[in-house]
Amino acid sequence: IWLAKRWYRQADVVTSASHPVAAEMAAAFGVPASRSLVVPNPALPSLDAITRVRRTPDGSDGIQLVVACRLVPQKSPHLAILTAAELQRRGIDTDVVSFGGGPLQAELETLASKEGVQFTPHGWVEDWFSHFSERSVVLLPSHREGLGNVLIEAAAHGVPAVAVSPALGVADAIIPGVTGELAFDDEPRSIADAVVKARALTVDGVDDWLSRFSAQSSADLLLEAVAYARGYAVATT
Repeated sequence: IWLAKRWYRQADVVTSASHPVAAEMAAAFGVPASRSLVVPNPALPSLDAITRVRRTPDGSDGIQLVVACRLVPQKSPHLAILTAAELQRRGIDTDVVSFGGGPLQAELETLASKEGVQFTPHGWVEDWFSHFSERSVVLLPSHREGLGNVLIEAAAHGVPAVAVSPALGVADAIIPGVTGELAFDDEPRSIADAVVKARALTVDGVDDWLSRFSAQSSADLLLEAVAYARGYAVATT
């Protein structure tokens, strides 16, 4: 961090995966706004190659919370179990599935058993959307994210997603009320509120927004950033 604060501000251009991260570059690392550019992650291939998941948005048959991240402390996966328990207390049948595996799996299985939540952990699955049910909602419970690729992937497949608002970077990866919802904080009741709202969304008409996260768009923006950096370097020498 010390090296970053010393050297980032001297770079010709600094790129960030999201606007909240770019703001951090300015506030915490002293990077001038004129040399801070946002280049989103290439989270998606061609949109034509993506198949939408069949869903039942009314949520009448319950909710399947999908946790698509490594089961590690920085991702806070225990919040998915506690959120499912909160939803069940509200009378909503809820189970949790995870994709990615990780060192916290045994701990989560113990917590799920204690809370009476059905928890199905999977290891790494490349085509994880093919395992979804018609009642799926993607949940990214991390306290901190640079962007949150899985939130964008979920929208591309027509599945709503929920993230924790204080994670900051997720703000660029969700359109609240359209592709998902941002929980007010990391309390299970707040996340549950967001999940209930998100499950009713149909996630339609967002192809133009999604195209920003395609490999081609990301590459084009990165090339623009390189050209911008060259121009700045020439102008200051």
